[in-house]
Amino acid sequence: MSMYVTTTLAIIIGGLLILSAAFLLYSKRISLDNVATNPSLKGDAIKIEIENLVKVSSNVPALGLFLIGLVIVVAALYYANAQSTRDVEGLQATVAQITTELNDTKAALDKQRQKLSVSGVIAKEDHASPVDIEVLPIWPIFTPDQNGQLNGLTVERDADGRLPVLAFSQPNYSVQTLDLNVDAAVNGDEVVIPPGIVVLKKLVGEGGTK
Repeated sequence: MSMYVTTTLAIIIGGLLILSAAFLLYSKRISLDNVATNPSLKGDAIKIEIENLVKVSSNVPALGLFLIGLVIVVAALYYANAQSTRDVEGLQATVAQITTELNDTKAALDKQRQKLSVSGVIAKEDHASPVDIEVLPIWPIFTPDQNGQLNGLTVERDADGRLPVLAFSQPNYSVQTLDLNVDAAVNGDEVVIPPGIVVLKKLVGEGGTK
């Protein structure tokens, strides 16, 4: 049973007890004047104490009905308020955690979608012009300038946050691959390929060494 259902039942029960005591007073079944002049009812006949929240006493046993109802209502309201405070604090903590997770997810997605420019120089072993070297799997197919510079080449991270593995291809030369996660350095929004790391070798029978 939830705290709110328990609180509601307690308030109803306490309210009924208070109304019952009021009815007894109204119907003269309890006379406060008789109580005041009756020496046998001196002292505390009823004492009710709940922690440090409620402390009440009465020298009229019949009025215990009213006191019990009052204590039940006050205690129910007190603990309902305490439970509400705990619920609000728990909700705030949950919202804060969800907000943090959303921010982390957004940051990861932004990082994944970020385009990184690739810089570096690629060449052929025989020093021929590198302008016909194709960089794969970039689409549309990217080729370097006459000096082998990769000006304008951009890459993105995959869903796991990893950079692609590039392949450098030309029909008369051996294909060379380059794992940007291992063989290149990321500097801010730039991926730097170390000089001399991509040099295509001439294939045998295509003007290369036999």
